[in-house]
Amino acid sequence: MVERTGDTRKLKQCSGGKPVISIITIVYNGEKNIAETISSVIEQSYEYIEYIVVDGASTDNTINIIKSYEDHIDLWISEKDGGVSDAFNKGISLASGDYIQMLNCGDILLSRYEIESIIPYLDTEVVCFQYKTDTGKIAPVYEDFSKKRNDVYSAIKKARVSHQATFVRSDVFQNIGKYDLNYKIRMDFDFFFRAQRVYDFSYHNKPIVFYRTDGISSQLRNSAIFKLEEFKVVTKFYNNVGYKLNFFSKLPFFLVRKILSKLFRSLIGRSHAKV
Repeated sequence: MVERTGDTRKLKQCSGGKPVISIITIVYNGEKNIAETISSVIEQSYEYIEYIVVDGASTDNTINIIKSYEDHIDLWISEKDGGVSDAFNKGISLASGDYIQMLNCGDILLSRYEIESIIPYLDTEVVCFQYKTDTGKIAPVYEDFSKKRNDVYSAIKKARVSHQATFVRSDVFQNIGKYDLNYKIRMDFDFFFRAQRVYDFSYHNKPIVFYRTDGISSQLRNSAIFKLEEFKVVTKFYNNVGYKLNFFSKLPFFLVRKILSKLFRSLIGRSHAKV
């Protein structure tokens, strides 16, 4: 099922040289959060937005919710996909804007002025901002990478950006490829790791997106996959013995910390429920 409700060619003709921003939302059985995500996009003050929704053949009420907003969505599709990377890539293939933002179901732009506010910052191929979580945390905290050495650890920090709060010029995907289907969770880290070897990034400590921490990467059973996929990405480009030894020495502590954190949040949740 493919529904095109907007004319993005006309959008580009009318933009007067201002960049068209393609915002892509992927969703599967997201009836609880999809309306809030869509609303945060269609209420933006910036006029030149192409909005694309990629649904993975949801079996709940998601499709009906999308249809209720379709007058404000330029294009939406609903069909089975091969996972997050595949859904991302479908959206990118459909996009025609100058810059692309991946705003997943459950992610919300913090105000109706966020897209308008980031336009002056679009001076590099990849422009990175911050997100705010449901726990109040603001991340990532970017450093001045111009003063960092070009080594494995600097490369890792440069690639640890939030895809929800990052804008990628569309030709970057054309030149280095889209998201790798071999990754279940860290497809974004892989993409940005590849991109930073070729393109300039700019980093801004400015939160623009609200991000829920209950996504696939935050699930306890995926914690090991998260770290091991990151290791796989790094070692594709760096054969650094020190990094490898450091990674495996810290992995058990990372997993224990995740388990304890999950247990603590569960206990706090139960105590609040009793009150």
